[in-house]
Amino acid sequence: MSASGTDSRREVVLDTAAAVFARQGVRTSVKDIADACGILPGSLYHHFESKDALVVELIERYHDEIDAVAAAAVEAVAEGHGRTTDDLIVEIAESLARCTRRNRGALLLTLYELPATTGDRFRRPVAAQTEPVERVVLDLVRRGQSEGTYRRDVDAHRLATRLCRSMVSAGIRMYGEEGPVPVSPISWGYLRDGVAVTPESDPDLDRSPAVRAACSVIGEWRKSGADEDERMSLVRAVARAEFSRRGYQATTIRDIAAAAGLSTATVHRLIGSKDELLHSVMQSFSTNASAGWQAVLDADSNAVEKLDALMWVHINLFERFGDEFRIGLAWTLEAPGEVLRLEWSFQPRLEDLRALLVGGIQAGEMRAPDAPVDLQSRCLLEATWMPEEFVRAGARETHLFGRDTILRGAAVRTPA
Repeated sequence: MSASGTDSRREVVLDTAAAVFARQGVRTSVKDIADACGILPGSLYHHFESKDALVVELIERYHDEIDAVAAAAVEAVAEGHGRTTDDLIVEIAESLARCTRRNRGALLLTLYELPATTGDRFRRPVAAQTEPVERVVLDLVRRGQSEGTYRRDVDAHRLATRLCRSMVSAGIRMYGEEGPVPVSPISWGYLRDGVAVTPESDPDLDRSPAVRAACSVIGEWRKSGADEDERMSLVRAVARAEFSRRGYQATTIRDIAAAAGLSTATVHRLIGSKDELLHSVMQSFSTNASAGWQAVLDADSNAVEKLDALMWVHINLFERFGDEFRIGLAWTLEAPGEVLRLEWSFQPRLEDLRALLVGGIQAGEMRAPDAPVDLQSRCLLEATWMPEEFVRAGARETHLFGRDTILRGAAVRTPA
């Protein structure tokens, strides 16, 4: 076979592997990839010396495409062609979303600790991967602020970061579901315009029945197992960390036993199975998240106040149950056809938020981008989960940023 033929076959193998990783996540084996390619596992090694080498190339290709999106964005900004700042931001954001969809398998791999053989160049958080694009969007946001289009009191850096992370999340969750309506105008519309028809002040929002209900529930949160057997508590804590670090599919009972300093047989006696352990780990997050949502939805508040309180619930969930949130998110990516049998999950919350959004619009309290309501609800639910580094920098500051964008909008409002 000619060199060009070999290169072509290698690209086919790489594309196929990307699709398999996107469907199956880190549990993907060399045999899975070979079967999808229609070749024997041994033949795969003619193109890649190991599974780790294949993983490295997938991630390198993903990073190269992000850099290409950023380079194209710089060129588009320089050329202009009569496009507004808003037009350019939406165009760049949608390019990033498409890049994420194409590279979903590689992105999923970067959620976890990579094998030592991949080297140090990939040992960076997902948060750093979109930085080249974020820098271009940041320049545009600052341009909009200088033009008087966007409010100067809104943190431009956070705004650019938030939009780009929304595109990554949209690309992940909507993998294989790209429809006629792009997500970037919807996500940017929420951040730019806000949902509140008549924005309330921070002191008024702080005093709302919905926020008071959320604070009451948050004050009662406790991680389960305070009075249980010490070994069970240890196993659950170790499993939580291992599932978050390595992924549920890639973590074995043997891994958990070794990290806990116990025998495999002892761990099995304590937890029964890995599936039972996963549900045990996630139950505290599920129970507390469900209680928070229900308390807010039952409160005697308008739709905007309830959305504000739900943001506060999410910020505190991330602060207290960050590992569980990452496990739950990764599960939806690794096993999209399977549902964690928990009291709280994303799909029921999506239905709750849809009802809240529709009710708020009908009551004249909320406004929303012109798009199918189900897609609006997806984008709005994603927007209420702030990036982890925002939360680490300060829960209150993160909540205020959410109010200044999702509720009030970053754009300068024209008086009615």
